Amino acid sequence: MGREATCNLRVGSTEGICTLQLEADALIWRGAHKGRVARGDISAFQAAGGALIVTFAADILQADMGAVQAQRWAEALAKPAPTLADKLGIAPHGVMCLNPPQDATLVAALAGHIRQSAPVLLAEIDTAAQLDRALAALAARNGAVIWVAVQKGKSAAVTDGEVRAAFRSAGFIDTKTCAISPLRSATRYGWRKKV
Repeated sequence: MGREATCNLRVGSTEGICTLQLEADALIWRGAHKGRVARGDISAFQAAGGALIVTFAADILQADMGAVQAQRWAEALAKPAPTLADKLGIAPHGVMCLNPPQDATLVAALAGHIRQSAPVLLAEIDTAAQLDRALAALAARNGAVIWVAVQKGKSAAVTDGEVRAAFRSAGFIDTKTCAISPLRSATRYGWRKKV
């Protein structure tokens, strides 16, 4: 996913130059006007006459981007959106959970992928003790990576910033982030490469 283009965009009777983005879960546009449509709400799409034409609900979006780009966008829309398990990179070797996940979206994504030992670790962090255990687990497994899922927002008991500072000061580096659910996000940490 992650496709982006600046183009003349018409949605219904509104028209203007916008930046169009294709994300895993939605088609988003900003600029002269803005909007968002979930991938699941798109009923049809095609490349025609140098434009990407997307039908959703009672509206039609037309993005004038040239024949080549419109065709590439249509092909990208035709591909299934990656699952949360895909985004976390836990197949085919699975994931080793340091504590039982509580977030319902995460529990569903991990179904069938949890192993007693795997090169990818995962921990939901809600306490300082859980953070310490996650740091120790990664330090003990040379070459492993860990996804650390924390609650979103400043009211979290352990914030993403606190986790990042602890992992970086221990010599690890954050390499990717991923939205888990409306309540949690995750960051992947691994060993900092020695130069």
